[in-house]
Amino acid sequence: HRLSQVIAEIDIPVSKQLSGIDVYNVQHTTAGDLAKVLQSLLAEGKKAATPKEKIFITAYAPTNSLLVSAPPEDMKEIRRIIDEIDTYRPQVLVEAAIIEISVTKGRKVKKNLKMGICGEHGGDPKSVEFCHKIGLDYVSCSPFRIPIARLAAAQAALKEKSRKDLSKSTV
Repeated sequence: HRLSQVIAEIDIPVSKQLSGIDVYNVQHTTAGDLAKVLQSLLAEGKKAATPKEKIFITAYAPTNSLLVSAPPEDMKEIRRIIDEIDTYRPQVLVEAAIIEISVTKGRKVKKNLKMGICGEHGGDPKSVEFCHKIGLDYVSCSPFRIPIARLAAAQAALKEKSRKDLSKSTV
């Protein structure tokens, strides 16, 4: 009798096995990265008192999709996490690449050309470090941000110096 119960549980037609799989078309990140994050969360859940052993998540790279199989009570939470992670991010990297190309081309035209930027985030430590890295001469900022900008510029210069020193010592 027990054997027939086990067979009844595992002898499920493939169509029923696949019916619990949801496909999420990832829009603003890579499905592979998102799958890793979700799998990491599941691994933490397995360490907890209520393991999530019936949840499977995998990425399908050709369509940048996530395939998720989970009980209905978990599917809603997984969808919420996906929606929060898969959000539009500003095109900062594209803009940074454009600035870097502009600096390179500008210096080809005139070697001692002084270049810098001004804007909303002038003086922000990450902006100052980026500008230092690509060789801009200045970053304008509001007066109240000058002390922070000076400190960020000094830190960027020290980071560059330590990188150069490190690369010399490893050669």
